Amino acid sequence: MCMNFQSSCNLTPICQNEKWGYANKSGNIVIPCKWDSAGFFHEGRARVRNFQRRYGYIDESGKEVISCIFLDASDFEDGTATVAIGDFSPVPKDLDLSRLHNLSWIDIDKNGIPLNKDDQLLDYLCKLEDYCSDPASFVRYEEYWQNKIL
Repeated sequence: MCMNFQSSCNLTPICQNEKWGYANKSGNIVIPCKWDSAGFFHEGRARVRNFQRRYGYIDESGKEVISCIFLDASDFEDGTATVAIGDFSPVPKDLDLSRLHNLSWIDIDKNGIPLNKDDQLLDYLCKLEDYCSDPASFVRYEEYWQNKIL
């Protein structure tokens, strides 16, 4: 078992039985191994991919704070991450994202709220199974833009 820690976090990704989770510096698994892939924590968020090949983010307690609905995703930097959305559900296992031209890339904040106000984007996100099934996502988006406009 090889563990590589970043200085800013006490957790590191670890693979067990072809599933990824997180271990602490003592080597104890503290976030269960249930992901297809798992990245390092950046600004309190780690990028994870579920077995439907969709990306989302967890916090340091292991809670999925941004649903796994994105085709690709970056790490957080300065409070923002860039994510890809598209019309593939489920995502084919052999999909080469580098050849896909109809992806839309958007920036989100640490709550998963798109940084551009766009009603069409919100309509699209609501068609994705997890975004608007979590009423908090929709409410956060609406409250964010109402406060921004005021």
